Amino acid sequence: MTIRTAWLPPTGQTRADTRLALSALTTPGNALAVNHGCTPGGLTLTGLTGADGMKCRIGTGRAVVQGLSEQGSYPVAVTSGETLEFEPGDPTMDRIDLIVLQVYDADYDNSGRTDAVLRVIKGAPAAAPVAPATPGCALALYRVLVKANASVANGGIAWAVDGVKVDVRHYTAALGGILPPRDPAFSGVYAGQYRDNGGRLERWDGTAWRPNPGAVGLPSAPGVYAGQYRDTGDRMERWDGSAWRPYPIPTALAYTADAGYTTGVTTFVEYLADTPTNSTLAVTFLAPPSGRVAVSVGARFDLLGTTATTFAEMSATVRQGSTVASAPADETVATVLSTVSPTRVSASTTFVVTGLTKYSTYTATTCYRISEATGRAWFDNRYVRVDPL
Repeated sequence: MTIRTAWLPPTGQTRADTRLALSALTTPGNALAVNHGCTPGGLTLTGLTGADGMKCRIGTGRAVVQGLSEQGSYPVAVTSGETLEFEPGDPTMDRIDLIVLQVYDADYDNSGRTDAVLRVIKGAPAAAPVAPATPGCALALYRVLVKANASVANGGIAWAVDGVKVDVRHYTAALGGILPPRDPAFSGVYAGQYRDNGGRLERWDGTAWRPNPGAVGLPSAPGVYAGQYRDTGDRMERWDGSAWRPYPIPTALAYTADAGYTTGVTTFVEYLADTPTNSTLAVTFLAPPSGRVAVSVGARFDLLGTTATTFAEMSATVRQGSTVASAPADETVATVLSTVSPTRVSASTTFVVTGLTKYSTYTATTCYRISEATGRAWFDNRYVRVDPL
């Protein structure tokens, strides 16, 4: 039969019938196959040391492994950690081994087995080694670099060194769930599918992944995996692996209708005379993952008592604590040039600040100056705005 069901016929239901029917509950890879992968938060690798220096331990977790389309998908649970051992290194050349979760099914692979195993596939030693190919009905988990002459006697595998262990797990989700970060080249299967692309939520429109501006996410909950979302009641947040971060990073704005002035100075000042307690106009903002923001400042400029060609300028200083991240410069000022007194003009500017530390708090404080010592530059309806890029 070409129509397969689960728990419908009184007799004759096969294991393949059950797998094929229940695969409809997992994110699809095509019309019959699933997008196989691990469930988030499990099957982590811990490198061992000492007498076990050529071993690692794979922790508990779950996964769905897809075979041929007609096989269906195999749900697998590792309920107790498994220890894997690597063969000693080649005498002269490095190699890359591959850790996989593999399903054997004698009905399809002639293995004579019906079980699932975690195993190490040994790579070929080479001057520029590459990992072995992932076999059918298996899920690649980690690539491990085995250096030349590696052995227990020589200290085992250097697990703490960057690049020795490469995580190649990709993840799956229930049908309709948000896929955690994976290969960005991965194409969606159906219009309306969502994925987390490492820093933003995207929706598959049938032909391409598009940024999704909507507030879609999980209810308030502890963070478990990078790319998890939650609704805190007044905003969305994304778990980045160590903390909940606002998503998206909000725009920050400070405005005042209180006017103040400064007299001729060659350097910028942040305090204006004739304002309450000579207060500053500043806004605090969170740096986005890109480390780039657009800062905008503006005001109504009134130049009074000037006797020659005079300019007044407004900009902003960006600081992290007391450390200046961006100081005012010729390229970051809103400028008004006056040849007669009085002059009244509204002016604004926008400039980009880069190199900020992601998710760190910064302050943008407005600053002012006028070129003529005897004149006054008044600034009214002042604002400073910071937009994440």
